[in-house]
Amino acid sequence: MPAGLVQWSNEYGRLRTAVPFVLIGIVLSFFGNNYKKYLFGMLVLVIVAEVGQLRLPNRHFDWMDIFYGVLGGILGMMIGRIIVFLNYK
Repeated sequence: MPAGLVQWSNEYGRLRTAVPFVLIGIVLSFFGNNYKKYLFGMLVLVIVAEVGQLRLPNRHFDWMDIFYGVLGGILGMMIGRIIVFLNYK
């Protein structure tokens, strides 16, 4: 990874969990208004990822990572809806 990205992820460890979920939320916004289903799916995905970390050395389960993952998904869906709204206006 680029040195700048490594430094950023070390400084904002929990926040980096939100980044992929922002992107997932944006993409899902283009597939309709099933926000509750999309949010539930992202919640399941981030929980599976956190549980999977229990089997990795030097990693641990963290409830705040789940919170930031879901928050990132919500933010992504909001951004996606704004993009869709602006494109159809």
